[in-house]
Amino acid sequence: MFELKKYLPVMLVIALLVLIAGCGGGTRDTGKPAESQDTSTVKDMVNKYLTAIQQKDFETLITMSGLTLEKDMKDGLIDNLKQALEGAIEIDIKSFEIKEVRVEGSIAFVDVEENCKIAPKGLSPEEGWNSDYRTVTETIVLIKRDNKWRIDGVNTLHLSEFVKKDEKEMIKGMNKLGVARLMAILMDPELNCFVPIFASNFIQARGQGQFTACKSNMKNIGTALEMYSTDNSGHYPDSLSKLSPDYLRVLPTCPAAGRDTYSDSYQVSDDPDAFTFCCSGHNHPNETGPNFPQYNSTEGLNYTPNKSDNDESSTSMNPQDKCTACQSNLKNLATALEMYSTDNRGRYPDSLSKVAPDYLKVIPTCPAAGRDTYSESYQVSAEPDAYTFYCSGNNHPNDSSGSNYPQYNSFRGLIR
Repeated sequence: MFELKKYLPVMLVIALLVLIAGCGGGTRDTGKPAESQDTSTVKDMVNKYLTAIQQKDFETLITMSGLTLEKDMKDGLIDNLKQALEGAIEIDIKSFEIKEVRVEGSIAFVDVEENCKIAPKGLSPEEGWNSDYRTVTETIVLIKRDNKWRIDGVNTLHLSEFVKKDEKEMIKGMNKLGVARLMAILMDPELNCFVPIFASNFIQARGQGQFTACKSNMKNIGTALEMYSTDNSGHYPDSLSKLSPDYLRVLPTCPAAGRDTYSDSYQVSDDPDAFTFCCSGHNHPNETGPNFPQYNSTEGLNYTPNKSDNDESSTSMNPQDKCTACQSNLKNLATALEMYSTDNRGRYPDSLSKVAPDYLKVIPTCPAAGRDTYSESYQVSAEPDAYTFYCSGNNHPNDSSGSNYPQYNSFRGLIR
């Protein structure tokens, strides 16, 4: 008995350890293998992706597709998607269910069953489209790069029956797509070139989106040139290549041309210090003529091909030229605001007067009103950092624009 008491504490400890081991450290063994972290992450991502499609949350879709875009470019893509899906394609997911998740190293395949509708507006069922809700099983592909999963449009497309040489067969293939697969195609710049074949209004929407993105590229280059000038005694570089990587990470490419269309046309002068460049070629035929948009250090962005290179003075301008010059003023002010923001941790000034003289020599005057019509309308917010302003008053009545026009804000740019 004495010996039993001596070893009783040890025996109790052993019994307790056996009990803990038998209970799995506090978890019950159900006989099912634990779901891997990758499988759980992938499943959650697909759920979030499909929910974003249901809610038309395009910003989430862009982020999940792994696209890294400047704010203006992202806004242009969102507008492009909205125009396409509101004007060209009716899509909807009534319900969805994830059937299987297969993770194979850095690639994952997710089988999804959707009760959905995909129907281009203006095309009848006889043309190969079914406008009713139907059940579609599709496989969504995710790729893991830099330890992060993203929806992969290219490989998702390869699993569909969409790519066909014959247009009618392509339409039939599109009709078999699930909504998630179609969105992967629309979101991926390498793939959405297939879509416009059957939807002319989508072509127009996509062209407008590319034009908007090209204008955004040029404004970013213009801002970088002014930043370079500020650091180099007011002189602009002799080549756009000198902006990278200190002022621009890389020189942008025109989304319509798929290449840098700006560097070849760049011209600079020292006396006075000035520059000009354009989008070389006829890359936006539905929006402009060749070599447009254009940008110069005096007027900012110009995307109106019929504007004369030798404008008259403001006293002899016709009303349309005065409106165009007023729009140019707004764009120059916006460029100055972005430069100010770059130097002030992303914050915009609380007054337009603070951009002069460091970012603009003077606050410009509307040629129709003969005064600064912009400062009084300027409004700024801190969360999110944003601004808006306009030409106050009814200064351009012949342009059928009404009062307080033209307008500019940090989200949409120039509002015509």
